[in-house]
Amino acid sequence: MSLQSGCYYITNVKHKNVAHLANSDLSESLRGKPDPSVMKDSGEKWKVSLQGNGKYIIENILHTSFATITDTYVEAVRPDSGLPLKLFKIEQSKTSGQYTISPADGNQYWCLDDVTPGTPIKLSAHSSDSSCQWIFTIPPQFELHCKISFDNSCILCDTHDPPQLKLQNEGIISVNQWAIVLYSFKGSKYLIKDIRSGRYASPNAEHTSVTTSVVGFVWTIKPHSPGHFTISMKHDNRELTWSRERPNGKFIILADASQIQGNSACKFNAPSFLTPPATDSKTELTIGDDQYAGRINCPNPDIRKQAIESIDAMLHHPETQITYDLLEALVLLLSHSSPSIQQQVKAALRSLPISTFTNKLDFDLPVETRILPIKLLGFIIDGPGDYKLDQDTILGLIDDFSINDDKTVISLCRIFSKILPTLASLDLKIAVPAFGRLLCRKSTEVVLEALKLLDSTLNTDKWKIDVGTLTNIEQLTDSETARIRSPAIKLQRRINKEKIPDDNEDEDDSEDEDEDGEEDGEEVGEDEDNEEGTKEDEDDEDGDEKDENAEENDEQEEDDEDGDEEEEDNETEDLPPKSYATMKKTSKFTSSTASLRQKPTVGLSGRYRLMI
Repeated sequence: MSLQSGCYYITNVKHKNVAHLANSDLSESLRGKPDPSVMKDSGEKWKVSLQGNGKYIIENILHTSFATITDTYVEAVRPDSGLPLKLFKIEQSKTSGQYTISPADGNQYWCLDDVTPGTPIKLSAHSSDSSCQWIFTIPPQFELHCKISFDNSCILCDTHDPPQLKLQNEGIISVNQWAIVLYSFKGSKYLIKDIRSGRYASPNAEHTSVTTSVVGFVWTIKPHSPGHFTISMKHDNRELTWSRERPNGKFIILADASQIQGNSACKFNAPSFLTPPATDSKTELTIGDDQYAGRINCPNPDIRKQAIESIDAMLHHPETQITYDLLEALVLLLSHSSPSIQQQVKAALRSLPISTFTNKLDFDLPVETRILPIKLLGFIIDGPGDYKLDQDTILGLIDDFSINDDKTVISLCRIFSKILPTLASLDLKIAVPAFGRLLCRKSTEVVLEALKLLDSTLNTDKWKIDVGTLTNIEQLTDSETARIRSPAIKLQRRINKEKIPDDNEDEDDSEDEDEDGEEDGEEVGEDEDNEEGTKEDEDDEDGDEKDENAEENDEQEEDDEDGDEEEEDNETEDLPPKSYATMKKTSKFTSSTASLRQKPTVGLSGRYRLMI
């Protein structure tokens, strides 16, 4: 495969030094130089131009001098030298990505035979030696020299066989310095190079661990949390992420991102960033959205700052499309940035039509992609304005409450809190049980959001609470977590209050009064009978003694009357309302019917409104 025209570093395979032109003298030798400076081009960048005949012109960008040859050395001459431009053959060797460079009319090859900086590049007749082979790499737009660590353990390049990456305590030994080299903003792609050995971090053949290689490997680096990033790759439709071998393991392995338990985020401890001069803002506004997403994800704070400052213009640019890569970058930015940046980003996103994001809710996509617009809506939907979704979207979002991702579920709760007033009765009837099932989640934050959502549901005039949700609320009133128990008790009290209208409460009070009156009347009547009986005894002139059987009957009647009074009192005693869980034990529920034990004259609809 022929080399494409472009700007390159030309790096010697054997000694890792780059071809360098020190000045713009009329004639100057090309020399070997260690790692090029990213901050400033000092003569390491070369413009390689493919000509129509398959040959190349090689020009130094800084000094505008062209490569040529003498009998022994490779030199560069200025255009005003009067010499014709020299054409070169650039041919791939037996090793992919490695090339030989020779004059178009000869068989001598560029050769760097010494690693010492400043060694001139010579001509050699032997093309098979690695000192005569070269790698063409695109100069990075930035490079970060840093330590890479998991918690307090730094990642080292192990020189033993196999050269696997391992972890050591930072305080025990001097740690490696790594170069995080930008490969492409599109997809957030980077090379990771050990500065000391010149080797690159690469996966092993089985894609189970991270080793090193002389050949560069492209990794994906994205934000994970403030100051931390994930390093990953795709293999067999899986995302493999750098992780510890085990909690206290010494080696870096590649683990399936969906199954990682524990910390999988690296920290880049960098004293400084090596960054090229800032590009013109007008140029940034015309870059593709895939590159823009990479700028938002960039670990370089200056590049990320430039991207954030232009976010409003970028989102409204006519050529910008809202891709899933851009959605992911925006979600990560909102998740891990400062409050001031969050407000700036939210304001820019809220200025777009809501359909910009709802149109990305494709429920046939994999979960990891489908959740991106959900999370983004969860961040911005609490702003001013009314939001209305079509029924298919609403039903799809209700189904997504079953997703086993707490952040996504919290976003769904926020979305439904906003759109509750617009829901039809049937949609609300389907949604409430999904809200209630969230109360069984292990995450405290999810449970709290679900309680808030159910409380907001009571503000609508179409609300109904299903049996399962009432049971879950009742159980949470005994939660050991005060943050959960308090709102659960408040919600239960509000449900009880909302479900007993004022007219029914008055009816209950009047009923109690009537029952009390009836008891009082019975007691008065009994007292009068006793008084009349006593009066008759006093007026009896003969002083006849009462019959013993009559006295026993009277005593039995008094006992019966006292028992009746006690039974009446028990029936009319004003007991506190029973909890839902207590009533459930004495009630029979089916999927279509519900009967609750109530006061004698209070109907089911007056006490509880259930979803039946």
